[in-house]
Amino acid sequence: MQDAEKTMRIKSLDLARGLAVFFMILVHVLETYGLDSVYDTTIGKAVEFFGGAPAAPVFMFVMGFFLVFPKEKEFKTNLVRGLKIMALGYLLSFMRYNLPEALGITSYPYEFDLFSFVWEVDILPFAGFAIILLALIRRFLPWPRTWILLAALIGASSPLLWGIGSEIPAVDWILGLLWGTYEEVYFPVFPWLVFPLLGMAFRYFCETEHGKLKINVKLALIAVVSLTAGIAITLTNVTFHYGDYYRSGPGAILWMSGFVLIWIYLCELVVEKIPDNRLFDLIYYWSKHVTVIYFIQWMLICWGVGLLPFEGLPIWKVLILMVIMVPLTHWVTRGWLALTLRLKIPYKL
Repeated sequence: MQDAEKTMRIKSLDLARGLAVFFMILVHVLETYGLDSVYDTTIGKAVEFFGGAPAAPVFMFVMGFFLVFPKEKEFKTNLVRGLKIMALGYLLSFMRYNLPEALGITSYPYEFDLFSFVWEVDILPFAGFAIILLALIRRFLPWPRTWILLAALIGASSPLLWGIGSEIPAVDWILGLLWGTYEEVYFPVFPWLVFPLLGMAFRYFCETEHGKLKINVKLALIAVVSLTAGIAITLTNVTFHYGDYYRSGPGAILWMSGFVLIWIYLCELVVEKIPDNRLFDLIYYWSKHVTVIYFIQWMLICWGVGLLPFEGLPIWKVLILMVIMVPLTHWVTRGWLALTLRLKIPYKL
C-alpha cells in the first residue's frame, strides 16, 4: 500500500473497492465451477455484470487515484513496487494452476506443461506493469488533461493493436503485456490502462475533504454523458465493443468509464447517508487488503478444483459455494495477516 493511501483513506473509494472484492470472488467461483447453463440464469447474469464494470475497472481506477508520487524517492519506489506486483502475479499463476496440476491435485481439461500459464497476464501482472507506466507518465507528462487524452487514445486505438507480434520471444512478452491476444492475456495494457489513467486524473479534478470526495456537477455530467454515449456506441456492434470483456472496444470502455464515476459517486452518497457500521468495517477491511485477498481467493478456488468438478456445478451448488468462499477467503486472509504480523513477515507492496 502506498504512503499516500496510508495517510488518506476515503470511505467511498474503500466501499467501492471493497464491494469489488466481494463481486470478484463471486464471479471467479462462477467462472471456475459453473456449468455453461448457469450463465443463462438471472443470478448468473447478475454475478457476471457485478463482476465486470464494478470490479476490475474500479480496482484500476482507485489504484490510479492513489498513485501520486511528486518526489524522486516516491517515483523510484513505485517502479520497484510495480516490479514486485508483477512478480507476485506470475508467482500466483504458477501456484494456482501449475503447482496443483504437477502434484496431481487438480485435473484441468487443458494440455499442461510445467510452465503453462506461468506467464499469463492476469490483473496482478497488469497492475504492476501499469504502475511502472503510470510512474513514467506522471514523471514525464505531468498534466492531468494529457492523461485524459492519452486514455482516450488508448481506448480508441486498442482494437488496431491487438495481436501484433514480432516472433521474437523477449519482444513478444512485452507486446503481450501491451496488447497481446493469446489465450493467457486477460488484462492487456491496451485498453485497461484507461481506468488507472482516469483515476489519476480524477484525483486532480475532484476535491477531497476529511476523507470525503466532493464531486462537482461537471464531473457528474461527464460521467452520465460517457455512460450514455458508450452504451449507444456499443449497441451499434455489441460483439465488437463488448464481445470480449478483457478486450473491450471503445464503446464499452467509454460506458464503463462513466459507470465507474457514477458508481463511486453513489458510494459517496451511501457513506454520507448511512452511519459507520460493522458491514462497512468489513468492506473497508477487504479494500485495505485487496492484494492479499486476491491471491488467497484464487488459491482457494483453484486448489478446490481437486475436490469439485471444474465448470461442472449447477446454479444451486454454485450459490452454496459462493456463500462458503467469501467468509472462507476472509478468515484465511485474517489468519495470514496475523501470522505475518507475528513472524514479522513483510507482505505489503
